[in-house]
Amino acid sequence: MLGNPESESISRSSNLPCCFGYTQDGTYIIVVYEWVDALTVYPVTAYEVDEPHRVRDGKDVYTSNAGRVDR
Repeated sequence: MLGNPESESISRSSNLPCCFGYTQDGTYIIVVYEWVDALTVYPVTAYEVDEPHRVRDGKDVYTSNAGRVDR
């Protein structure tokens, strides 16, 4: 999923890069990660989120049991 994400953003809670996409079984997830070097990433956390939906201000909002990430 990291090699071909649906979208990328910055986590509001950790200020780390994150990306959104589908797993092989079709589950939509967020992956928060850190760059180790130019070729290596370290996944900090990953969890299922609802697919994005538009809100009044035009931003995509992703929700899950763990919280909210704006993009």
